[in-house]
Amino acid sequence: YHNTVVGYCALGCSTGASWNTVMGHQAMINNVCECNTVMGYQAMINSVTGICNTAVGMYALRNGTEGDQNVAVGVMAGYGLTGQSNTYVGTCSGQFATSAGCNTALGRSSLRFTSTGDCNVAVGYCALGAAPEVHCTVAVGWCAGAKINSSTGNSGVHIGAFAAQNLTTGQC
Repeated sequence: YHNTVVGYCALGCSTGASWNTVMGHQAMINNVCECNTVMGYQAMINSVTGICNTAVGMYALRNGTEGDQNVAVGVMAGYGLTGQSNTYVGTCSGQFATSAGCNTALGRSSLRFTSTGDCNVAVGYCALGAAPEVHCTVAVGWCAGAKINSSTGNSGVHIGAFAAQNLTTGQC
């Protein structure tokens, strides 16, 4: 109850969902979520228990079955996210994130493949884009830290276009 809904099947099969603002074709269709703001085609469509999320864009936070206090803005931003307290802004930003937490990504494909990493900041096109499990790392710039993984680049700071893009050994 106390929902504002616009769009074909938006909030369609939901029971018990409350205090949500939903706009878009099939947006937030199957859930019992609370306090979410959702706008876009199939945005948060499979979220079951998410609380206090913002999803804007086609498929934003689409397949995350849970996850709280996340912001995803852009086509497929945070697509499968179940983690908490993440901010993904940009097309495909955080697309393959699952249980990732406390990440901030700004730019197309930033933190795209970081599935379980946490406490990262990625700013720029593809920044930390292929890093599957990086932790506590900052990358600012075009493709900065693009190929870092959990065994090679935790707790690093990489600034500039292509900074640490091909880092393969040692922590920074």
